[in-house]
Amino acid sequence: MKKISINNDLIESFSNKKSKETIDLIIKCIDTEQAVFEQSPDLLFYYISYGSNIMIAKTKLGSILPITYDDNELIMSFPLILNFDELAQIVNSWKKSFNKISIKYYSENQSTNYTNELTTLDFVKNIRSENEVFYSTKLLSELPGKKFSKIRYKKNKIIKNPDFELKKFNLDMLDDAKFVLDNWNSTRLHIYKKDRKNKELNYLKQTTIANNNNISNHLLYYKKMPVGLLSIDHRISQGVSCTTILKGLNDETINGAKGSSDYLYFSTFEIASSQGIDFINDGELGTEDGTRIHKLQFQPILSRKVYDFYFKK
Repeated sequence: MKKISINNDLIESFSNKKSKETIDLIIKCIDTEQAVFEQSPDLLFYYISYGSNIMIAKTKLGSILPITYDDNELIMSFPLILNFDELAQIVNSWKKSFNKISIKYYSENQSTNYTNELTTLDFVKNIRSENEVFYSTKLLSELPGKKFSKIRYKKNKIIKNPDFELKKFNLDMLDDAKFVLDNWNSTRLHIYKKDRKNKELNYLKQTTIANNNNISNHLLYYKKMPVGLLSIDHRISQGVSCTTILKGLNDETINGAKGSSDYLYFSTFEIASSQGIDFINDGELGTEDGTRIHKLQFQPILSRKVYDFYFKK
């Protein structure tokens, strides 16, 4: 891995360690109103940066740059930019070292605030996620009225099935988690990157070791066989949790059980509601018909876009 070549006059401090200080810096970057799926200290340290170097930098003029990088690419994840002339100098110092430089995971608010200045600095704006969907935990825990009658019937049928059992994840379950991910990924290799499973396993392992109260990790079993994996990030936002991992094996041909995904969703709403969380961000609605139909049955109350910016060399 390369060492970042950076003008030290522009950087006041930096660290590659997860600590109270670096977490506090990352939190300042987060749009707590819009709660973007990827804007989380745990996700940044244990998932986004997996297989890369990470550095949390604070500039002399107060900008905060959460950075991940490898030998080819440097990514700033939802940075807080206070001075664009300073950013321009920093980016110019990286141009010879990296083939790709980007800013990722900006909310609609952040994108609106920064687009003009970043465009002037030769960054190109792209939509990362067309629809990050949000659910109401209150509505989906109570399922009131005729509007929710079908899903209420489904919930009663699935949750009362004694063959399903949701267990709090511990490190002795890593092999079971790997079993779920291997089977889930076996039908989606054309969509997801090969290292995604390793990222998810690392995230599960590290958040469990850290014993972080903001993270709820669970494994779902059907007749004692692992059929689902759930991780909820109860993040530092306005009553919003995110389903960092939600994978149910519904197909018996890949060692699954019908209803596994629904069981995980219903459990998510109950867990979040019990912790005083008002909304769930379930990430991108997706392009696969099956995924979209499944998510839409829970009647999202809103959706939001997420943006990336790529530097033109």
